[in-house]
Amino acid sequence: MPFKLKTMTNSVPHLEPHCPWYHLSEMALPNVKWCEATRCSWITEPSNTWSNLAYIIVAIYIFVRFRKLFPRLSRLFLIVGVTLGLFSGIYHASYTFFFQVFDFIGMYMVSCLLIVLNQHRSNEEHGFGRLVLNYVVYILLSTMLTLVFYYTGLPFQVIFFFHLCYVAYQEWQIRKVEGSIQYKFFFSAIASLTIGLVFSALDVKRIVCFPNSIYQGHAVWHLLAALSIYLVFLFFSQFKRFSSDSYLK
Repeated sequence: MPFKLKTMTNSVPHLEPHCPWYHLSEMALPNVKWCEATRCSWITEPSNTWSNLAYIIVAIYIFVRFRKLFPRLSRLFLIVGVTLGLFSGIYHASYTFFFQVFDFIGMYMVSCLLIVLNQHRSNEEHGFGRLVLNYVVYILLSTMLTLVFYYTGLPFQVIFFFHLCYVAYQEWQIRKVEGSIQYKFFFSAIASLTIGLVFSALDVKRIVCFPNSIYQGHAVWHLLAALSIYLVFLFFSQFKRFSSDSYLK
């Protein structure tokens, strides 16, 4: 008898036994089912899967365009964006909790990067080594909390939302010290994420739902979230301290 973990929700349907990801999905199903119809295929949710290419495209664009002006910062966003795109893509392709965890690791890589960059802005004595240490610790703690939430039946999506709220709080505190800051890209990123969350909510609640269509509300979330990453990078690019490797070392 194959090893099987408890499924934390009855609203998520099971894959058929002959489907490619069946055995891995039976160990533990994800805690949410998006509108898109699940295919018995190596790519179970095509639109939700391929829309993750937006993260990779944005990350590569940031690196190619800004690597000379912001060498280390652009590399960080390249690594984070590509990783998120790959992790989220394989999650939607597989329809398994195992890869859903990796999807959230990718999301935490984005949110925790913003947290540690803001910490670095407010305390320049923290060098690149301290930044990396904090970054890894925050991601590990968030991932562990994700597992705890899953096996207690709590929606671990709120962890990422908490990260974003904390980033907003950090910015509110930092602006008192740094003085003149241009916030057009920051608020544009928030607007992009908010609109994306609306599309995603309409999708998961089946309010606007076309299961077999190329249009998927959660796929729109991927596109707008990728745009927000680009906007956040532009926000950080206004600070001259990020224009050379001397700041992040």
